Amino acid sequence: PDKEEAQRVKNCHLTATRALSLVASVGCKADAFPSSFDDERKAAQGNILTSLLGFIQHAEEKVALTAQEGLLRIVNADKTAALPVLAKLLRSLIHLLGDEESQGHKLAVALITRVMAPEPKDPKKEDPPDYTKQFCDACESALSPVLRSEDSSWEEHCAAIHGVTVVLEANKEVGSFLLKQESIFWSLAEVADGDDEDLLRSLAEIYAHAANSQEHFRDAAGEEPIKQLKGMLKSPKP
Repeated sequence: PDKEEAQRVKNCHLTATRALSLVASVGCKADAFPSSFDDERKAAQGNILTSLLGFIQHAEEKVALTAQEGLLRIVNADKTAALPVLAKLLRSLIHLLGDEESQGHKLAVALITRVMAPEPKDPKKEDPPDYTKQFCDACESALSPVLRSEDSSWEEHCAAIHGVTVVLEANKEVGSFLLKQESIFWSLAEVADGDDEDLLRSLAEIYAHAANSQEHFRDAAGEEPIKQLKGMLKSPKP
């Protein structure tokens, strides 16, 4: 009976990976929809992305990786597919961040970067659409409430900080918007005394990015970050 049960579970996982891969393939086929059905296409792709999110932290590694890779395949094919559900994507993907050697971390970084990185301008072509406001709105919805909330768990807070780091790397303008949010430096400094080396590295990277824009440290706006930064510098931790 144990062998039969194990085989049934194995077959179930195999079926799940194949189904997820097939669903992702459908999500990549933007050209399967006539241009007159653009809204329907976006809604369908958004639903597919949301469905895949439910499996990215599955206990079975192959199922989780298939879902993660499916998300990346879709946004590589059409980055705008993620725009309607970007806040949902961020809320889920940040929980894959932290362990830089893990496949989940690498895929999450690649996906966020693919969606949020500014498109290079070509003088011979029309300027690409500017989605900065949509990116900022998604980050404010997904990350800021967690960083500010006193009810957020330690794990949620850490995940949000890793998310800020990736956003800063992907899009400086959106990252700058995040850093300007009320109390964000105070929120980040809450974890400065922790023992998680990956988290402390993310925290240091956030302050390093902030240092590139003096506006974060001028006049009244600089009181909180400078205070917290001085506290970090006094810490015996590297």
